[in-house]
Amino acid sequence: MKNLLQVAAIVATLFAFLPARAQYVPKEAQKQQTEKALLFAQLPPIFNMNTNLLQNIFTINAFEKIMIPVSPGIFFEGTVLEKVRTNDHVVNMNIRSSNFAGALMTISKITFDDQTVNYLGRIINIRYSDAFVLKKVNGQFVFVKEKQAHVVTE
Repeated sequence: MKNLLQVAAIVATLFAFLPARAQYVPKEAQKQQTEKALLFAQLPPIFNMNTNLLQNIFTINAFEKIMIPVSPGIFFEGTVLEKVRTNDHVVNMNIRSSNFAGALMTISKITFDDQTVNYLGRIINIRYSDAFVLKKVNGQFVFVKEKQAHVVTE
């Protein structure tokens, strides 16, 4: 009988504290915590990257400074962190921004057997909610602003 009373007391205690939350955060506070600031608010939602500019980016070597125009009077300034040729057809570059809170531009140049070239890239900083993705639209390369959550998973 003694053991039965102890078991009943333990079960009653468990049920009493089952709905308790040790670190309860109201939904309003949770929403505020998950929202990140915008890094590229002053930039247009789309900016052109003409093919000559993209070709010139790949003439820069690792650890050199670079300035890429993104809007009239606004440049993505930074340093080439690395330039890697993964094979005869692909060159990848990582550029760390000095004027956009350390955002990282990753850009790849892919040369096909018929000598046509495609570019892939993005500009992102995981501490902010916006990012840019390089896309080909109507035969021209453009950076398009997107939500960071759609570009990268955390």
